[in-house]
Amino acid sequence: MKQRMKKITVCLLLFTMVLQLTACSIFESKNKKYAAYVTSLLDANYKGTFETFLEMTESDQEAVETAYNEGIEHLTNSLIAYYGIELVDDGSLREEFVALTKKIYAATKYEVKPAVKSGDSYTVEVLIYPIDILQSTYDDVIAYIENFNKKKEAGDFDEYEIEQYETEFAKGILDILNKAADNMGYLDYTSTIVSILTEGDTYYISDEDFTKLDNQLIAQVEDTSETTEEVTEEASTEKAPGINDTE
Repeated sequence: MKQRMKKITVCLLLFTMVLQLTACSIFESKNKKYAAYVTSLLDANYKGTFETFLEMTESDQEAVETAYNEGIEHLTNSLIAYYGIELVDDGSLREEFVALTKKIYAATKYEVKPAVKSGDSYTVEVLIYPIDILQSTYDDVIAYIENFNKKKEAGDFDEYEIEQYETEFAKGILDILNKAADNMGYLDYTSTIVSILTEGDTYYISDEDFTKLDNQLIAQVEDTSETTEEVTEEASTEKAPGINDTE
């Protein structure tokens, strides 16, 4: 059976789906409550810890968990596409990628500073330490893909059914990534300033600011070698959850 040569894409696109919700504030000062809101938003979307977010937004837990799971699904799909993996098995490989994604997102590292008043509005500084899993595994992945393609050219997979071929490739990628995920590394922090937007009694951060934070979580890899191919995707986010701004 003729199988395709393996490649990876140029970049991994990250965007997490979030919800727009309103509720009453539980913190005394805007400096603290705005910072707590941003922290709870990140925790709910990436770490799957919802308690503070649910308390601040008085939102439906099922809806928040759904938003978290949609984010997990999106990164899972991005990883699968990034490494040129075709899922043709019974679904167990996708479950393994989902577990890997949850492990990666649970390891996200950030520090949210107290909000600072700027004129009539507030801004929050977020220090994000990008996870280096794509960079730290890059050489190993490239070597694995090159060796896999050599085995294909040598006819090692000629008798494989498509499921055997794709499964063997995917398991090799998963093995590399899971070993790295067990000892996650980080780059130096990047500082991102987000603005607290208000509408009546609610406050939130914009899609653009949330996307800026999202884009910093996992350090990207740029490469132009023959093992990569450019891919373009469109991703969007909904407005980040807002909170009632009453004192």
